[in-house]
Amino acid sequence: MILAGGDGTRLWPLARRRSPKPFLPLQGGASLFRGTFDRIAPLVGASRIVVVTNARDVSLVRAQAPRIPRSQILAEGTGRDTATSIALAAHWLRRKYGDAIMIVLPADHAIRPAPAFRAALRRGVAAVRRTGRLLTIGVPASSPETGFGYILPAGNSELRGVRDVRKFVEKPGFRSARRMARSGRYLWNCGIFIWKASTILEELARHRPDIAVPIESWARRAPLAPWTVPSSVLETVPRAPIDRAVLEHSRIASVLRATFGWSDVGNWDALATLLGADDKGGASIGKLVTRDARRCLAVNEGGVTVFVGVEDLVAVYSQGALLVCKRDAAQKVRQVVRDLRRPFRMWL
Repeated sequence: MILAGGDGTRLWPLARRRSPKPFLPLQGGASLFRGTFDRIAPLVGASRIVVVTNARDVSLVRAQAPRIPRSQILAEGTGRDTATSIALAAHWLRRKYGDAIMIVLPADHAIRPAPAFRAALRRGVAAVRRTGRLLTIGVPASSPETGFGYILPAGNSELRGVRDVRKFVEKPGFRSARRMARSGRYLWNCGIFIWKASTILEELARHRPDIAVPIESWARRAPLAPWTVPSSVLETVPRAPIDRAVLEHSRIASVLRATFGWSDVGNWDALATLLGADDKGGASIGKLVTRDARRCLAVNEGGVTVFVGVEDLVAVYSQGALLVCKRDAAQKVRQVVRDLRRPFRMWL
C-alpha cells in the first residue's frame, strides 16, 4: 500500500495543490512516488500494489505508474490523514484478498539502497507471519531532528532485529531530540508499517472507533470497482495519523531496526542533503553560481541562481513565487504557507 497523499507544504513553493510533493521530480527527474513504486514492485509485482491518494491526483498516479491497475487506486475526496487511508486500504484488501499482510509505504520518502530495503521488508513480513503483531520500521536516530517521531525499543527480542516497542516520542524539543540521538538507543519512526489487515482494523476499532466505524460502514456497502470515497463521508471522520491513533496505545507494537539509508525529504534542508553538496557545501536543482558563499541550496529549474557573500541560505523559485530562508528555518515554511492561504491563495 502506497500512501500518496499530502501536499508537502514544507516544500513550498515547488510543492502545491496541483503539484504535490510525492509527484515532484526531485531525484534526477524521477518523482519520489515513482521511486517508491520502483523499489517495491520487484518484491510484490505491480498487481499487488494499492495506492491511496487524493481524488484530484489519480491522474498523476496513472501517468507515473501506469502498470498499477486503476481498480487499485483508492481515491479520497478529501484527505483525513493516515489512519483513515490505512483503514480504507485494509478493508479493500480484505474484500479482494482475504486477511492479507499489508506493507504500508509513504510515497514521498527517499531510500537507498533498494536491495537492503527489500531485505528489511522480507524480514518484517516473516515477523508478522510468525507473531501477528503490528510492525513498524525504525531508522537509527543520527541527529537531533525535532520534526520526527522517535521509538524506544524494549530489551526483549523474538526475532533478529525485531523488538517490542517500549514507547513512542512524538516530535520532541531540541534538547530531548539531542539526548535521544546521542544515546544510540532511539530510532526514527519512518512511517513504514507491516501488519495483517485484520489486526490493524481490530486495533483501530479498539482505540479509535470514531474513525473505524464510519469507514467500515462505507466500505461494507461500496462495490469492489475503483473506490472514490466522497468528501461527505470523510468529513465525518476525525483527522489522525496511524501512529497516534493506534500504535502509541497498542500493546502489540514491534519495531524492526532498518539497515538502509532513509530521508523523509521533509523540508528544503533535507532535500539539500539528499542532492549532495559541492565543494562549497552548495546544492541545486538548476544552475548554481556562488562567490564567497557556502552551504546554500538553490531550486530554480531551467534557470540560474547566484549567491554572493552569504551562508546557509535556501532560495526556491517556482511558478511566480520566490522563497528565501535560512536552512535551519526550513521547518517553518509550513507555517508561512498557512499565513498565505487567505491573502495569497492563488500561489498555493
